[in-house]
Amino acid sequence: MASIIARLLLTLTSIAPVLVVWCIADISRHGWSERHAYVLIVGTLLALVCLLVMLGLARQLPKISLKVTTIKATDTEVVAFIVTYLLPLAGPSQDLSIWALALIGILLLIALSTSNAFTFNPIMAAFGYHFYEIGTEGGTTFLLISRRNLIAKGDVKSVGRISPYILIDSKR
Repeated sequence: MASIIARLLLTLTSIAPVLVVWCIADISRHGWSERHAYVLIVGTLLALVCLLVMLGLARQLPKISLKVTTIKATDTEVVAFIVTYLLPLAGPSQDLSIWALALIGILLLIALSTSNAFTFNPIMAAFGYHFYEIGTEGGTTFLLISRRNLIAKGDVKSVGRISPYILIDSKR
C-alpha cells in the first residue's frame, strides 16, 4: 500500500486546477501581480509531482492478482469536479484571497485524504489516466486507476494497492 505521503500528494494535486482558475479570475479582476506567478509555479509543480507519484506507484507497489467481475468507467466525474471546485471561483461576485483559497485547499486535503473516497483528478486525466469502478469475486468494489482504456473485465489481471479501496493497474 502507498504511504500516507503519496496519498496526500495525490489528493493535493487534484485541486491544482483550482489554482489556475483562481489566477485567471484574480488577474481579470485586479491585474497581474507577482503572486500570480508563484501560484502558477505551485500549480505546475503539483502537476509534475502527480505524474512522478503515479509513475512511482505503478513501479514500486507490490502486484496483487485479482479476478474482476464488473468494470465501469467513471471518468465522467469531470463535470462534478468543474461544478464543485472550479465554477465558484470563476463567478464574478467571488473575490477569494490566496489565503482563503489555501484554507479551502487544506480542508479539502484533509477531508479527501483521510477518507476512502478519491475524487476525480484532472491532472491524472491530463496525463492519460482513466478511472474505473471494478467489482471483484469477493464482492468488494474498488476504484482502479489505469493508463489503458479498459473495456472487458478480463483486461485487468494484476494491480498495485494505493489504499484499501484504490488500486492502480500494473500493466501499461
